[in-house]
Amino acid sequence: MAGTLVQLDRTDEARPLAEHAYEGFVVELGLDDPSSLAALERCARIQLTQGEIPEGMLKYRSVVAGFQGREDTRRAMVAATNMERILVAQGHYAEALEVVREVVDTRSRVLGPTDPATLASLRDLALTLARMGRLPESLVVARSLVDTVTEANGADDPSAEDARTLLQRIEESLPPG
Repeated sequence: MAGTLVQLDRTDEARPLAEHAYEGFVVELGLDDPSSLAALERCARIQLTQGEIPEGMLKYRSVVAGFQGREDTRRAMVAATNMERILVAQGHYAEALEVVREVVDTRSRVLGPTDPATLASLRDLALTLARMGRLPESLVVARSLVDTVTEANGADDPSAEDARTLLQRIEESLPPG
């Protein structure tokens, strides 16, 4: 029920249900059970959406650490990416930048630099930097993305075209001179 209410942007109604569900999972299954971690992520999502950034990030970091403790890197990175995207949507770019850099580092190390998930995180990094007005840094990341995607998939691959389009958009945003 809480998940449906969150999707309907009715977080005030969803919050007590999500918190109750989380408490129930913890009592029955323990703090580190995947169901408990998923319920905690829902609580964190609600808090971020409601503007409770430090509290929501703390919960999200607990979710990421919980999945990492279970050696479930994939779910840990999905949770971290969800946190980063919510922060971006809420306009909290500095916090999002911190998270997306961690995701890029982890995915590069675990999955490799040419894995599609790593490349998607690099794209998120370039976009976050651009949104922050840090266009020269964004440009460096976007160029790296184009080079890596082109080398991995070939210049004619749709993902290479997407990366070139992103690079062009960033270049067009730079002030002349």
